[in-house]
Order: sequence, then structure tokens, then C-alpha cells
Amino acid sequence: MRARKDFILRDLGSQHLVVPTGAATRDFHGFVRLNDSGAYLWGLLGERRTEDELARALVERYGIGEGQAREDVAAFLRQVADFLDE
Repeated sequence: MRARKDFILRDLGSQHLVVPTGAATRDFHGFVRLNDSGAYLWGLLGERRTEDELARALVERYGIGEGQAREDVAAFLRQVADFLDE
């Protein structure tokens, strides 16, 4: 999976927002707020990634356990599911 190109990450101070661009603005009239780790994962989704790759990236960057990383990735993917290409 990877992030759809018509949704981009914008950093506004300490806030990270995924916002629609172009034609996507006709169908989605808001934004998704992400925490720091969510913004990090979104950045990784500029290229096609698997859930396993995302979880490993969280383990490496934040030093958390693999189980926690998998739970966090699953929660993140549920939040942004509409903004991903499979």
C-alpha cells in the first residue's frame, strides 16, 4: 500500500495534517490529524510499503516492541484507509 497522491501531509507548527488536493477536494472536505509517529508512517507511504515494513520502521525509530509497533500500525492504517492505494 501507499499514500494516494491526492492527499498530502502538511505540518503546521507542531500539528501534522493530511489534506486533500485537486479532485479529492470535491469528495473530502476536511483533514486528518496525525501525531508524530503517524506523520512518520505517512512519509514512508510515499513508496509502496507492507504492514511489516511499517512496523519494523517504528521499532527502529522509536525503540518500541514489535507487538506494540504492529498494533500502532494497524490503528494508523484504519485511520487513513480511505487515503491509501492498495
